Parts: sequence; C-alpha cells; structure tokens
Amino acid sequence: MAKLKNPLLSLGAVGRLTKAVTFKKKGKQAIAEKTPVVPDAKSPEQLAWRPMFLLAIDLWHALSASEQRVWESAARPHHLTGYMWFISQALRPNPGLYLPLLGGTMQGDIAMAGNKVSGLPDPAAGQDAATKAYIDAAISNLAWGMFFNDTPSGIGAYYEMSPVPTGEAKSTFTSASLGTGDNQALFQWISDEVVPFTTIPAGVIRVHIHAQRTAGNKSIKLYAQLYEYEADTSETLIATTEVSGFLTDDETANALHAPLAADYDFAPTSKLLIKFLANVGAAGANVTLNLYAEGLTTSSVYLPTPTFPLIDAVGAGHINIMPNNYVSIGQGTWTLSLASIFLFNFVWTNTTENNGDNVSYLVYLAAGTYTLALTAGKAASYGIMDIDIDDVEIASFDLFSGPLIRNHWFLDAGNVIATAGIKVLKLRLHGKNPLSSDYASNTSLITLWRTA
Repeated sequence: MAKLKNPLLSLGAVGRLTKAVTFKKKGKQAIAEKTPVVPDAKSPEQLAWRPMFLLAIDLWHALSASEQRVWESAARPHHLTGYMWFISQALRPNPGLYLPLLGGTMQGDIAMAGNKVSGLPDPAAGQDAATKAYIDAAISNLAWGMFFNDTPSGIGAYYEMSPVPTGEAKSTFTSASLGTGDNQALFQWISDEVVPFTTIPAGVIRVHIHAQRTAGNKSIKLYAQLYEYEADTSETLIATTEVSGFLTDDETANALHAPLAADYDFAPTSKLLIKFLANVGAAGANVTLNLYAEGLTTSSVYLPTPTFPLIDAVGAGHINIMPNNYVSIGQGTWTLSLASIFLFNFVWTNTTENNGDNVSYLVYLAAGTYTLALTAGKAASYGIMDIDIDDVEIASFDLFSGPLIRNHWFLDAGNVIATAGIKVLKLRLHGKNPLSSDYASNTSLITLWRTA
C-alpha cells in the first residue's frame, strides 16, 4: 500500500510506495530510493535476548509506582528515563539484575519461598545439587546391621551384637537337650549400645543365622523374634520371622524374614534384642542344636534404615548394601536368584559371565578409613571381582575355588575416603584365575565399616 504525501509524480512526494521504494527530501533534492531492509539474522544471541527484553518490559510494568519513582531518581544522573535505566540494567550481561536464560553466576543467596527447582541432572561434582530420585537410590542401598558375637552383655544370659563384625574366630552356642514342644528358648543377643534412631520404617527385617543339629533325631525348626529392650528392662515384641525349614546334621545358613507392616517407634534409650526359639517334633530322640556366629558366618540381623541417620549413624560409619539395589548396570545381565542356601535366601549373579561385567551402587560415605567386606561365593567358574569407588579400584578378590563355597567373607582393610559424600561403588569382573573356566560371580552382601 502506498503511504505518500503529495502527488507521486511531483517533486514534493514523500513517503513509501509499497515496501520497495521510498521517496524523501534531502536538502533541496527529491530522492527516490529502494526501501532499506534490516536483515533479521535470528542469531542465537538475538533469539536468546528477545524473550529477555520482553520479560524485562513485563517486569517494569510489574513494579509499583513508588518503585518506578526510585528508578526515575536513579536514572537522572545518566540523563535517562527510569524505564530506560531499568531496561539497561535488567539486560546487562551477568551479573545484572536478573540471571540470563542461558545461565550465569549468582552473586547472592536465593530464597525459593517454597518453590521447587526441577529438571536437575545427576550430580557429578562434590557440591552439585542432588535430586530426590538420586538420594532415594542411595538410601535404598542402606540397611542397619548388627552382628552376633560371644561376648556376654551383662544383661541376663544375653550375648552382645555389635554394628561391625568382630573379626574373631567362629563361635559356637550349644543348646540343652531339647524334647518335644514349640517355642523353646535357645539363645538371645542384645545390641551393645542404644539404637541410633527412634523409628524402624515399615519393611522386612532380615535375620541370618548358621545352625546345625548335633545330637538326636527329632525334627527341629527355628525362628526369631525381635524385641525393643527398654531402659526399665521391659521387653516389647516388634516382629516375628517365619519358621525355618527342617534343620539337619549339617551346618546350614538360614535366612529368616520378619515383615514389619507399619513404622515402629523406638524409645531413644532402648536397645535391640533378638531371641531364637525352636519347634521340636514328637518322634525320635531328643536333639541338641548348635548356633554359630562370627568367623565367616556373618550371622546377623538387618533392619530397614530410616533416612534421617543417613549421615549421623549409618552413612557415617557402617554401610550394608544389598547387591540387587543397584543404580546402573554397565555391562552384562545381572539377576537375583532365590535360594535358601545363600545369605538372605538370595544371590546376585552376572548370568552373562563375561569379563568386564559390572554393576554400580550409590552410597553415602563419611570421610575416614574403611574396611570392606564382600560376602560372595567361590567356585571353579568364577572370575576376579574388582571393587571401585568413584572409578578408583580399592579391592580385588579372586572368586575361584575348586570346591564350591557358597558364603565366603572377603575382607580388605585400610581404604581411605578423603571427602564425605555420595559415592559410586562398582562391582566389576576383571580377569580370572588361570584355573577358572569363566567370569561368573555370585554376591550376597557388600559391607563397609569405618575404622578411623
């Protein structure tokens, strides 16, 4: 459309004819020229700043009248309007009034006022923010464990259990002669200190005990009960496990489970007490039963861990990782197989059996020196298992053995964690013994406890 003043063919024509020709007067000359077109390059910089400019305009209009007057006053020394001065400061490169959409460096604290920060990647550096999913994955690897030992507790006939294995030789607990009857008391263990949290979250309490019938031929089974032992010596039942299978004249590893349907609140001065009981059948001669702890038995009880002692109580010193609670599989196929002959009634296996098969876990570790324990099997087809923390190898265990060993306790001491934080712990098949036929593995538990 023509937008002209004065007739087109006159010398006084001024304006634009469509978007192609512009008429104007320059001095005493009448000029007709091609209408200049400013190219829109749509460069990344332009595309980034356009929404920032529109946002800055909206922010100006969102200011109150008194706030705009403050900007007007600040603009006078610069011979600008308050609006112009505000826009110039809002669009300054970082640090300006606002952080650019493409990112920058904050110069002060941010109060989120109850609003969320979302879309974060997984943390890489020590000071990176972590998402709930990332922390949940780390917490899921935690279980609070207590190991049975043969030290008298000084409370009745109870023995002690402690948060770390004693490292001592295998201990034996021999029952009296047991006749027919259910719910016959065997042996009891109590924690050597008050429990470092006041709630056991709903979940499964896991008990591991080695047992053997050593005399007689009556049928015998056992089960466990978990109690709160309060400061006034009263005992409150928390949960009862299922009854085991029939015990035999061979030593067997028994994994028992006690479901906890709801959170259980502990008194802050209470200890944890576990009792083992036997059910003995009618036929046959009276029986004697041995329970075993320490040595390579890993006889113990594990509770679901509440999140709040992650740093103070659990993450700070003693960590038990269930091997199926992985965060990622780097190579191979890893499966969980149920079998009562293994610790906790399951075993974690790389069914691909290839060199380099690996699986990773997230775990919080406080700074300090740790002993690492791996409960795993040994067999003629098993490889060498390396354990890395943040991609640095800290231990290597040869899983080869001619005869099958289902629950072997591998130990590696003196591992230094320089800085506290969530670490990536990796199990990695790396080579094999020359006598081994393959790169298989089975794992039941990974444990770290701080020694310094």
